[in-house]
Amino acid sequence: MLFLSMKIFRLSCSVLLTFFVLAGAGCSSTDPSNNVSSPNAARVNQAPPLANNQSTKGPWMNDVDIWWSEDGTTFEESAVFEERAGVPSIIQDASGRLIAAFQWFPENDDAAFDKIAVKISEDEGQTWTEPQIISISGLPTNYQRPFDPTLVLTDDDRIRLYFTSNTTGTKMLEGVEIYSAISTDGVNYVFEEGARTAYAEENAYDSAVGLLDGTWYLLTPGKPGEYFFQTSTDGLNFSEMETFTSGDQRNWTGNMVVIDGVLRFYGSGPSLWFAEYRDNAWTEPTTLLSPIGGDPGIAQLDSGKFLLLTVSQPRRSADR
Repeated sequence: MLFLSMKIFRLSCSVLLTFFVLAGAGCSSTDPSNNVSSPNAARVNQAPPLANNQSTKGPWMNDVDIWWSEDGTTFEESAVFEERAGVPSIIQDASGRLIAAFQWFPENDDAAFDKIAVKISEDEGQTWTEPQIISISGLPTNYQRPFDPTLVLTDDDRIRLYFTSNTTGTKMLEGVEIYSAISTDGVNYVFEEGARTAYAEENAYDSAVGLLDGTWYLLTPGKPGEYFFQTSTDGLNFSEMETFTSGDQRNWTGNMVVIDGVLRFYGSGPSLWFAEYRDNAWTEPTTLLSPIGGDPGIAQLDSGKFLLLTVSQPRRSADR
């Protein structure tokens, strides 16, 4: 399901990527209140630093926070969900388990650093497992490491993971697209051949994906006030990408959720907001007053409550 939750718009990334790669950090905002969406998205093809490297700024300076709400608008009771993490997405599966996926940057663990991890709850978010690194069997060895995870529950109760990658695995900003993998347990996935996006002149990052009444909706952010939108009947073969502008500077980095039969998108800074997809268009945004952060991932629980994950503001040092 930016965030990390700090998704950087493409034009800035393409201009600044070289500098940030050489500096050892991604093309990312350091303030989640300022267009934060996904430091990961902008770290395309950047070789991850060692897990014990504390000398550079990066998405490992942020945490993922958890928030609760009764109505999906007013959130409270925030706490740290996972340190040194970002780009959260969360779903509730057919058995009632909550599965949260995120990009993880654990300290002193090179094997897990900058990998997609999941945590699972069987009591509606009261307790959680320790992070587990996912596996994706069949992922071509020449592909860039997967990042920017988004989870969606399919109509047949499987879990589809959408993620960002490319086919070169190099530091060149080329052919960055959205790919997918399928799972029955939320931890072990099988790669689904081909890209879900194929933008001729754009790189695709940090997708938000929703499924409603047999139609899949895929959205990727552009520069502030811009997003790219596609639909599909099977979650694999999507329509030609269309570019839209919202007439403002809102950041279209975030995640989708279905609430009372309506598709809702929660987006990023400068304040978090949501809009609903009605009559083939997104409604005017509703601003959220309480959560602080970016790249929100959200789920409505069987109880009716809402659980929101956001990327925190960066710490002043890499040590918590």
